[in-house]
Amino acid sequence: MNRLEKYRYIRNARRRCRLAIIFSFLFLFSGIFIADSSMNNLMNRKNGLGMFSITPHGDSHYNVKFLNEDIYINVKYIREDINRLKNWLSQVF
Repeated sequence: MNRLEKYRYIRNARRRCRLAIIFSFLFLFSGIFIADSSMNNLMNRKNGLGMFSITPHGDSHYNVKFLNEDIYINVKYIREDINRLKNWLSQVF
């Protein structure tokens, strides 16, 4: 095996390894998604994911639910920052 064939084999082996890793993660996440959506449909009669959801809770709060842990996010300050950024960009341009 000369030098060119050796490095071509190494490149192909790396490519196959990367593809195997990508497909295994894709397969894993698709399985989790399918299992979660079917369990949510069977248990709660709701379509979609039950593992992760974002719902509005009033005008300036959002409820983020991840693995049955509730996180309340106040978006009032984020809206103020976005408005300040818009005003600054409108003055600059």
